[in-house]
Amino acid sequence: MLKPTIETDEIQGLERLLESDSTDLASWIRLLRLYTQQKRREGVITALHAVVGLAPDRLDCRLRLGNVLEQRGEVGEAGRVFDDCIERLNPEMKLKGSLLTLFIRCAQRGGDEQATVDRLHRLALAIEQFEGRGPENLFVVARCRVLLALRDRDGFLAASTDIERRWPNNRTAIALSSLAARWSSPEFPDRSAEKIFVIGLSRTGTSSVHDALGVLGYRSLHWMNDLTGTFPDELDFDLFDAFGDINISADFESLHARYPAARFIWTQRPVDSWIRSVSTHYENFVGISDLKELAGSAYAQGFGGRVGEIHGSLYSNHDSWASAHAAHTQRVRSYFADTVPKTLLEFSLMTGDGWEHLCRFLNCSQPDQPFPHSNVGPGHQQ
Repeated sequence: MLKPTIETDEIQGLERLLESDSTDLASWIRLLRLYTQQKRREGVITALHAVVGLAPDRLDCRLRLGNVLEQRGEVGEAGRVFDDCIERLNPEMKLKGSLLTLFIRCAQRGGDEQATVDRLHRLALAIEQFEGRGPENLFVVARCRVLLALRDRDGFLAASTDIERRWPNNRTAIALSSLAARWSSPEFPDRSAEKIFVIGLSRTGTSSVHDALGVLGYRSLHWMNDLTGTFPDELDFDLFDAFGDINISADFESLHARYPAARFIWTQRPVDSWIRSVSTHYENFVGISDLKELAGSAYAQGFGGRVGEIHGSLYSNHDSWASAHAAHTQRVRSYFADTVPKTLLEFSLMTGDGWEHLCRFLNCSQPDQPFPHSNVGPGHQQ
């Protein structure tokens, strides 16, 4: 049950307003933002349909709608929307980096690898149309991201030459330059590197620790590679420093075998609090009230079926959230029982852990800023 907030009061007011005037585009856009903040998936879909119907050239909303419909089980919808939006592009439009990010993510949906490659190539050609018609860095950065998604090493390294020097204030350019330097290093890949893997369950603070690791200077990925829109793969594990979310938690043993010097951060929260939070999250975001439904839900088909495998490993093979929590606890404790203390850190935001606990484990200085508290649930639930 969501706690009453100013945002929920505003949602109810907008819903009443739109009952009498369903063509009020500004109200639909505001409602979409509020639904998104509160992770109300069905509301997001309704609002996206309304915005796209009233403003067909809002490509950002069309692409978002394709993505969420794909997650809901309308297989291939993201790809169809991508193709439609590519056809709607014309060199007179003013593109934003956020729209190009949505194109990259939409291209990656579905389980057909060749279809993904074809979409990314079409996106690269579309980007070329806009060169000279807007900020140069926007299109150079976008091209680098597409080449990275295609795993085109030579093309990526050539496109990213001097990118940080040319745009020293562009965070994405800086990130791409850093990856290019590592990928082109004679020592790459370095399997002796001290990678960081965050292996808590959903709703245990993995987002907050990801943000904290970023503050500390680690190249960190949470759930997906935001530059390419894909799950981390073997190349990403070599290119980046830190990783978190349940796709990492589901596979931490093989990651330790790949990187023997890795360190692991086990994010935790009291079990009763966790059950309330995680059950609300999956009911709102995925539309399931019984965790066994995850195995057969359309959501499980995401990323070529990888989402289903992850949930099978952690959740859907159990009778209750409590048993899933207990199984993961036993799995982690058993695996790390004989490792040296510096290999595993138990970390709980809800019991007061923060910079001191994390930085002592990582042997680094504490930043002079509050510890991040990211991805707080609807109504600031914990």
